[in-house]
Amino acid sequence: FPAGPPSSIWTVDLNGTNKLQITRPGVPAGGHGSPVFSPDGKHILFVSYVRPSSELWLVPARGGDPELLSREQPFYFDPVFAPDATSVYF
Repeated sequence: FPAGPPSSIWTVDLNGTNKLQITRPGVPAGGHGSPVFSPDGKHILFVSYVRPSSELWLVPARGGDPELLSREQPFYFDPVFAPDATSVYF
């Protein structure tokens, strides 16, 4: 099932240190889910779920303004980057 609002995406080191909030609830609207790092580790692709549709977003891996890539009905699920990062599969 999609992530429910309000939600956000965080990164954290394996030992639980260096917590960093990547997205903030409501920016963009909806629940933030299915995060995946780009092959170079510089960006995070994620889905924002707002019934009855979803949106595909890209945000810098160290935080910043998310960029809308696409909207879809009914939903995107589990997006991933192509190995060369020129395409996204979902």
